[in-house]
Amino acid sequence: MIDLKHRVATLRTRVERSLRRRLRQSENPGRGLDVRPDDTFIVSYPKSGNTWTRFLVASLLHPSSPTDFSNIDERCPTIYKASTTELAALPGPRVLKSHEYFDPRYRRAIYIVRDPRDVLVSYFHYQHRKGFIDASVDLPRFADDFLAGRLNSFGTWQENVASWFAARGERSDFLLLRYEEMLANPTSQLTRIARFLEHSITEQELARVVESCSFERMRALESSTGSKSRHMRAAREDIGFVRKGKSGGWQQEVPPAVIAKLEAAWGPLITRLGYALSKSSRVGS
Repeated sequence: MIDLKHRVATLRTRVERSLRRRLRQSENPGRGLDVRPDDTFIVSYPKSGNTWTRFLVASLLHPSSPTDFSNIDERCPTIYKASTTELAALPGPRVLKSHEYFDPRYRRAIYIVRDPRDVLVSYFHYQHRKGFIDASVDLPRFADDFLAGRLNSFGTWQENVASWFAARGERSDFLLLRYEEMLANPTSQLTRIARFLEHSITEQELARVVESCSFERMRALESSTGSKSRHMRAAREDIGFVRKGKSGGWQQEVPPAVIAKLEAAWGPLITRLGYALSKSSRVGS
């Protein structure tokens, strides 16, 4: 009887260990990812152009077949949606999406920065789309959470951007992209990306990738294949994930009081990154 109880206890322990191991393997690793030396990360604060950049990179590195929302998670997975097991099974070198503040284990990183006033607007619509906030939450109330860093675990916009900019800004294994420059001249910025990835590309291939990742094309892909992506699932399908593909929308959508509050908090970094402050802030300074 004692031996039987011992066997049962041993079996129970093995089953529990197996279940815990499977659970760990099925979890999305996030910041706990096992980083490889040859990994390249596409990093940004949320709603700064990361998904568009992933499409550009995936289309660049996988020219034999089109990239859409049904395969982007395989070609350039996000560390918050793919499981530990899925990420471990990928052959190297991997290109991965991240929103993390500075992580010294990321040896090669492409970082996208976007005007935080436009980030605020895009994030606000995204949170409504996903059902994370309801219709009672207006933009000024949302802006308070945005400024305080209460929306996610990635810090505030300023903390996230500054952590990378200060630690890696001048290094050859770090590429800083401005979302607005990508919009204005995607071909030149894609050339910079290709050079950073040490990937040779012809002018014809550059044109093909840029065309395949235009915002018109991205909106069409969202309609046709968006439901196949884990990241695209949303509570409100009437709000698109791919929105306008423009910069400066904050000037029409963000109340002056909110702009003043944001610029008062983050003005020095905003101007250092090449963005002009609003006239009211310049007059008051």
